[in-house]
Amino acid sequence: MNICLPRSAEENNLMAQRILKSIPGETVNNNERAALCALFLNDESEPVGAVMYYGLSEHNVFITIVIYDRRFATKEKFHETFSLAFEDPLNVYRITALVAEENKASQRLCERIGFHKEGTSIGLRGTEEDVTHIYRYTQRDWYGSKFYGSDES
Repeated sequence: MNICLPRSAEENNLMAQRILKSIPGETVNNNERAALCALFLNDESEPVGAVMYYGLSEHNVFITIVIYDRRFATKEKFHETFSLAFEDPLNVYRITALVAEENKASQRLCERIGFHKEGTSIGLRGTEEDVTHIYRYTQRDWYGSKFYGSDES
């Protein structure tokens, strides 16, 4: 598997559009928030997963992970995903994931890979019916995890 990073802001926006199109309830107009996108490809150059980092601040970045093929969910791919945030190019202390109440698979994934649930928010997407769970993953979590220092499959 290979990782494809954008070579320009325009390419980053195109990758963000592709990622957002595959997420129910997200709109392509949200791509302007993307700080960095990464597309993971199999040996046939077909996408198996994608990551979008957005809302970048000095210490935090928000993350969206899209899994097109379950072979993406490997120790190696999560190592690459976290190293992009905690090392070059983003160098943040914390990753935040916002997960919709109805997205049980993403909640399970966050918990399985070590994110900590911080709380629940109502109305983040503009309606009182919207319930979003907030998860965090820090450098400390990463350095103590099975993903740190492991770039083999």
